[in-house]
Amino acid sequence: LGFSADRRPEARLHTGIPVIIGATGLAGVGLFLGNNTTLAFISLIVAVSGTIGCFPVYWQLPNAVLAGSAAAIGVAFINSVANLAGFGAPFLLGALKDASGNFQSGFWIIAALELAVGIWLLSLRKRRQATAATCQSWTSAPNKPANWPFSGPAYPPANQILLHLCRAR
Repeated sequence: LGFSADRRPEARLHTGIPVIIGATGLAGVGLFLGNNTTLAFISLIVAVSGTIGCFPVYWQLPNAVLAGSAAAIGVAFINSVANLAGFGAPFLLGALKDASGNFQSGFWIIAALELAVGIWLLSLRKRRQATAATCQSWTSAPNKPANWPFSGPAYPPANQILLHLCRAR
């Protein structure tokens, strides 16, 4: 996956599709667990392959969506959520097993969460790069443009960031 994602600069699809495959595998484990051990084991192989297979490509996404210190904060946030999930998921599985007597509901809930993440990953868009024309229009305008529709400062906060990035070019 990593080689393919590097060859075509598309980390979003190379991450989202394996995550959805992993979610499907987890749902299969929940479906076949207790009924058919062979199919449950094959589903577990699919789940692990999909989930673990996306990890190398996944770490390209914060830099594709965020820039500068926001990317560093994004990576830190991802690590924090992953640590909490690694701590909480076993407790969730145990609590659901105690409540229902089997692990199926726990696998279905984790599969649903992973499916939601996969769909979210597929919906991500790349951050827009500042083009030379955009930079020229923003850096050459010292005051408000003649058709400026907003009251207040000439550059709203998001555009001040773009202006800063253009000047740093």
